[in-house]
Parts: sequence; C-alpha cells; structure tokens
Amino acid sequence: MTAEAVAERGKGTLEEELVLLKQEQTVSEINAELEALKVEDKGKTDKLNVPMQTAEEKVMPYVNTCHDSS
Repeated sequence: MTAEAVAERGKGTLEEELVLLKQEQTVSEINAELEALKVEDKGKTDKLNVPMQTAEEKVMPYVNTCHDSS
C-alpha cells in the first residue's frame, strides 16, 4: 500500500473501508495460494522428458534397413 493510501485510510465511509479491506484480504489470500504453489514445486524441474533425437537420427535406421535389403 502506498503512503498516500495509508494516509487516506479511515477517511472514507464504512462501505469504502469495507471494500478496501476486502481487496486487501483477497490479495493476501492470492499471495498465500501462490506461496503454497511455490512450495509444492520445489525440487521439481520444468524439463520435459522428451528424447533429444534429431530427425536424421530417427530416419537413419530405416534408411540403413532399406539399403541392406536391396
């Protein structure tokens, strides 16, 4: 919250203060959920288990088979 926002707190109507309080609570809840997700992700990698094979490496066994059979 900015210094201006802090200085303005308490000067609004009860309805305005309630809205501000709910917004702060929502932000706090979202931040707590994000922190929980970060903890769950610790130790995991973002790498996909995809074999790193070039197209040529994939095709060569078939090409060799064709040459051998002719």
